[in-house]
Amino acid sequence: MSSNSKSKIVVGAAIAALALTITGCSSGGATPTQESSQSASTDPALQTLIDAAKAEGSVTWYSGFSPAQLQPTADLFQKTYGITVDLVRVSSGPLVQRFTAEMQSGAPAADVLLQADPAFATDAGDQGWLLPLDEELVPNVANWPEDLVDGSYLKAITIPWLWNYNTDKLSEGDAPKSVEDLLKPEFTGQLLLNDPRTSGPVVMGFFNWLYDEYGADFLTDLSKQDLRVYPSTYPALESLAAGEGQVVFPAPAGGDADLIAAGAPLKSIMPTATVGFNQLLSVVADSPHPNAARLFANFILSPEGQGPLTNGAAASPLGHDAVPDSLVTPEGMPLIDPAQTAERSDEIVKLLGLQ
Repeated sequence: MSSNSKSKIVVGAAIAALALTITGCSSGGATPTQESSQSASTDPALQTLIDAAKAEGSVTWYSGFSPAQLQPTADLFQKTYGITVDLVRVSSGPLVQRFTAEMQSGAPAADVLLQADPAFATDAGDQGWLLPLDEELVPNVANWPEDLVDGSYLKAITIPWLWNYNTDKLSEGDAPKSVEDLLKPEFTGQLLLNDPRTSGPVVMGFFNWLYDEYGADFLTDLSKQDLRVYPSTYPALESLAAGEGQVVFPAPAGGDADLIAAGAPLKSIMPTATVGFNQLLSVVADSPHPNAARLFANFILSPEGQGPLTNGAAASPLGHDAVPDSLVTPEGMPLIDPAQTAERSDEIVKLLGLQ
């Protein structure tokens, strides 16, 4: 971090009480806005950071997660603190490319990242593009499980892979319930594939899990299902909503929420066995709004922020009791293995017939 950035950020002991103050908001009966106002009037440390963040006026948030979770989170933060959240929602691969180009040009635009690629976050941290996450920077880190904090990123939520089907095309009884069901003859030509070559490593990680659990031959058999390939989840879901096929896979929980709200005939289904992945929170170095970034990151790590961010589509590390809207994932659900996925990606692409 440059000396100029340091001069713009409220640091040190003056904000040490933030973790207790913001997390403690959940214990009262007041609304978030009332609670933050009460805290601000009694806690000089919190007020100092809030004033600095308000002076910046806004915070820019880059993420590839579902708009159905991102926008309510942004709206609640704005309601609570009166600070605008400029949400930039881009799918994982293009998001990494955009952020990298901005940082390499010396013109950072993002303040906070929420994305799913740990290798990218580690590399960005090593290059000085992301700030080390600790309780001095983001006080609620003190309340986070230590094993979920890794230098320049923090595992903020966990999302299971599932799939969506078109309810005009399939009844719930006929929809595939297991991975093996995808190979049934009736689904030939009806499967819309979230392309692992362009959708990011967590999609490739789903297919790596299939490789581990069901073998290489399973991916070859899947390739014979006359797959319809889409560059990312959302265009696949839009095509599914338009009646082009019956099933999109893999799809993140909650990815269909805004389409369903608009009347699309879609429904998601949790497979009998699946794998999950983490969304990773990072604070950008030398960002345009450093204090708002820290306050927003701290908010995301509070029960109040975790509520709309999980919203039945993701699991919170704080647990279901602290965050009632947190999704309950299948017991023992594994997480994708990024290192092994990277080693196998070329083979997976070949097995799926995508070369």
